[in-house]
Amino acid sequence: MPSNLEIFPSQSQSFFLSGPAGQLQCHIDYPQPLRDAAMRQGIVIVCHPHPLHGGTMTNKVVTTVARSFNHLGLPSIRFNYRGVGESAGSYGDTIGEAEDLRAILTWIQTHRPDYPIYLAGFSFGTVVVSRVAMNPVIKQLLLIAPPVNHYDFTSLPKPVCPRFVVIGEVDEVVPCKEVEAWVEVAKPQPKLITVEETSHFFHSKLITLKDIIVTHYQPLIVEL
Repeated sequence: MPSNLEIFPSQSQSFFLSGPAGQLQCHIDYPQPLRDAAMRQGIVIVCHPHPLHGGTMTNKVVTTVARSFNHLGLPSIRFNYRGVGESAGSYGDTIGEAEDLRAILTWIQTHRPDYPIYLAGFSFGTVVVSRVAMNPVIKQLLLIAPPVNHYDFTSLPKPVCPRFVVIGEVDEVVPCKEVEAWVEVAKPQPKLITVEETSHFFHSKLITLKDIIVTHYQPLIVEL
């Protein structure tokens, strides 16, 4: 796999980037022109769930989010945090993982400085993306099942962009009611969609999740 900061992939492929703890294992997916929307300027970075509980960039929710943005005409980047898969380093308790994300943001800004960037996180990944939310290049945060029962989201940096929150009604890891209560008092207040009869990992509901993402983001992305 390519391993340097001098090139920006022009097609779907796996590659390595230099991160603060060593190499970061990454994968970029481009829209399929015969199936998806016309290519647009912009990119989404998707952050995976907890690395100490089996979370990786191949998680089904993560890949569904990536494909959703591909459907809208944007390339998507997934990566393994430090210590996961072939990424160097060890668990960083959201702080180290946010440093990894910042390295990828810097790389994108170096090679595609005019690209608006969307961030998406699932579960633990929502904390990671929230830690970099002050970066003005970020256009919007997608937070899927944010674990407000395990992390104090009120102490995280206030974003300078809108937030879109999706939670399963019967999430067995993150209580739906606690997410709804957090959204109610969060400033600025995120938009929230609660998906009926849906668990934490969106079993049998991944197509529904994709439809929600496409419906929400299509009006925003067609402006790019």
